[in-house]
This record gives sequence, structure tokens and C-alpha cells, in this order.
Amino acid sequence: MRSKKIHGCEPSPQASLTVKTEKHEPCGFACIIVRSDGVLYGPFNYRGEDAAFVFLNWLQQHERQIRAEIENKRPLVMTDEDWQSHRNANDCHICNKSLVKHTFLDSVSVHNPYTGLYCGQGHRTCIFAEMKKFTGQPHEKIKPAIKPKQDKCIFCAAPLIVANYKDCVKDHDHITGVL
Repeated sequence: MRSKKIHGCEPSPQASLTVKTEKHEPCGFACIIVRSDGVLYGPFNYRGEDAAFVFLNWLQQHERQIRAEIENKRPLVMTDEDWQSHRNANDCHICNKSLVKHTFLDSVSVHNPYTGLYCGQGHRTCIFAEMKKFTGQPHEKIKPAIKPKQDKCIFCAAPLIVANYKDCVKDHDHITGVL
């Protein structure tokens, strides 16, 4: 940062007592991006009047490059021990909160794709399964039906509230595929 002196007059007694004496302007930057697998982008150094503009352009260019590389996600690599520890986990390894929810409402609103009218509630997995089977013909269960309190899935008729639901995901690096 480069500082330039600001010349001004005496502040008004009715106004704020903050007096600006210098203006900071960026005059250069140095940057290096380190990917999770150790690949480096940079180092890049720049000095000049347009440092902020050049820095933002540099970031945008590398963002496009990194996003293109991340598009080809590596598959998840898990050993037998990893799978066992995933199945037995009761607490989140990041925040240490319980993964087991006493009650969990596993439902999504279902709307008729032709009319947009609300039809009821269904499990996410049931809705996705029905969408995969979708042939373009109206589904017999996707008919407008307003129910004040629905406790069963409109597709499988199983309860929407799941007791002792384990909310657990497999968090992994998309570049290396490692947990």
C-alpha cells in the first residue's frame, strides 16, 4: 500500500471529529494459490498503478482454470477401514456434534409438473425414483390434494418422520479422491 497525504481544512465542530490525513492506494501484490494436492499457481508478483485491477483479473483467470480442473472429479477412494468407520460414526469429525437426529422430517413438497399445483409430501428418494421412471405421462399420485397434516409419503406410504435418523455424508477431496 502506498499512502498519499490528504490536505484539507479544519474540521467543523458540529461534524465528526474523524480527520482523514492519508489515502491508501494499492501499488502491488504477490499471490500464490496452493491446491489440496500440492499443485501451485504462481507465485505471481506485480507492481503498478493498476495493481487492484490486475489482481482481480489474475484471480478470475485462475478461477476459470481451477474450476475446469475440478470438473473432472476423482471418484471417492475408501478403504475397508474407512467404510467401517463411516458406518460406525456417531459424531461429526469436523464439529463433533451428533450425527443421529432424534426425529428427522424426510420430505419434499410434490407439485404436479403440468399444473404446478401442490399434491402432497414425499420422500426425496421416492421422488427421485419416480422422476427416473417419468415417461411424460401424468403419475396417478401427482394429483392436487391439500392435506393439512400429512405424515406418509404419497409414493410409498411410509412415514415421513424418521426416528433416530443418521445424517452422515462422505466428505472428500474432489481433486485427489481422498477422504
